[in-house]
Amino acid sequence: MNNYTDKSAANAATLWFTSAPVNVGYIHTQGTDVESNVKFRVKDHPLSLRALITYQPHIWTQQLATATADSGGVSSSRLRASVSAHFGFNDNLAMDWTSRWRSGLRNVDPRSLQANGQPVVVLPGSLDVPSVSFSNVTFSYHIPQVTRGKLDAYLNVLNVFNQIPPVYVPQGGGTLFGQVAGGGGVGYYPADDAIGRYFNLGMRLRL
Repeated sequence: MNNYTDKSAANAATLWFTSAPVNVGYIHTQGTDVESNVKFRVKDHPLSLRALITYQPHIWTQQLATATADSGGVSSSRLRASVSAHFGFNDNLAMDWTSRWRSGLRNVDPRSLQANGQPVVVLPGSLDVPSVSFSNVTFSYHIPQVTRGKLDAYLNVLNVFNQIPPVYVPQGGGTLFGQVAGGGGVGYYPADDAIGRYFNLGMRLRL
C-alpha cells in the first residue's frame, strides 16, 4: 500500500479488522408458576374457574464494576396471582370475572444504593409500596338469529371497586428494572390500574 495520505483507488484497503463489544453483564432469576383450571355446573349453569400464581423471589442483575442488584420485591413483585371465572346464567347471558393481585414492592433498594456508594435518604413510610388487587367484570348477551353470524352485546366494567394504586416512584439513577433508575416517574407501578373504574358498552359481530 502507498502512504496513508494517498486517497486514490490505487491505495484502497485490502483487509478490514472489526471488533464487537462483548456484553459481560447478565440477568438471572428463579421462581415457580402454578396454574389450575376447573369446570363444573351449578344447578345446570356452567361455571369455569382458572387461577395463575407466579412466585419470583429474585431477579439478579450483574454488571462489571457494580454491585449485584436484586429487583425481586423492589421493582418486580415476588408473588403475583390472577383468578378468573366464567358463569352462564342461561344460553344467552354470561358473566366473566377477573381479579389480579401483586405483593408489595419497594421504591428503592437500600442495599444496592449503599453498595454503589450513593447516599440513601428515605422518608418514613415511603420505602414500602403495599400489595394491591384489581378486578374487572364483563356481562355479555348473545342476540339470537339477528344475522347469519353471532352478535353479542357486552358491558365491561374495569376496576370494579375503583381501587386507587399505591404511590410508587423509583428513585436513584442507573440500572435496569427501575430499581436504581428514575429519580422520578409517573407515581404508580406501571402494571397497576391508575384510571379508576370505567365502563365499556358495545356490540361484537363474529361471522
